[in-house]
Amino acid sequence: MVFSDISDLDINLPKRDAGSVSSNTSRHSGSSAQALIIDGLLRKKAKSLGIDTSLDDVALAEAVFEKEVTYSCTTEEECLKYYEENKHEFFSIPTIEVSHILISADSENAESKQVAKSLAEKLISDLTAGVVTFSEMANMYSCCPSRDNGGYLGKVSNGQAVAEFEKALLKGELGIQAAPIETRFGFHVVNILDKAFARERSFDCVKGQITEYLNEKKRCKAIAEYVRELVHSAEAQNISVDTSKTYLQ
Repeated sequence: MVFSDISDLDINLPKRDAGSVSSNTSRHSGSSAQALIIDGLLRKKAKSLGIDTSLDDVALAEAVFEKEVTYSCTTEEECLKYYEENKHEFFSIPTIEVSHILISADSENAESKQVAKSLAEKLISDLTAGVVTFSEMANMYSCCPSRDNGGYLGKVSNGQAVAEFEKALLKGELGIQAAPIETRFGFHVVNILDKAFARERSFDCVKGQITEYLNEKKRCKAIAEYVRELVHSAEAQNISVDTSKTYLQ
């Protein structure tokens, strides 16, 4: 294979993480021959820069890029522009703060379900009348480990509870629910403490997140350009590469 075969590769590097440089500088198009050439060029460059060439592919590539690749840091104006163009990405996650008392029941046994439902309805009646506190009742009756914390589940967001429970929570008003919620686990006596709906997050809240994302995007683009130039330069100089000293996984 000649260098011209890979000089126009689309090198698309994702956000930096363990193995990302190796997997993307070494597998540009899925061809092991191309990958060996790229790795070989990086090792030659590392040697000329005085970098320890006994490093593994990931560490060696990172060391070369750290010395050689530069890019402009993201400005606040760039961040603001991205924020304005992508506001749909920046919403808080809706949450429902809730406590519950689980009266367990065998979902396949009608009698078990009826007994559990009747008990749950009685507990709701007693709670509404103020006979006992929710925390005390949870400690006495709940089959959920949250009983040790007064039945408090915390803030529940989408996907954190079974679907039938979440659906009922979304429909419910604040306070003790008038009827128990049935799920595959039994019947739940529920107290909705608070509801926080999805809200647009301010620029100040997400500026750091955007800056990190745009900086990483610039870094990836700069690395891609650097590797292309490395290939072009080797092609122009008719440099040969010893691919036996690369270590693809």
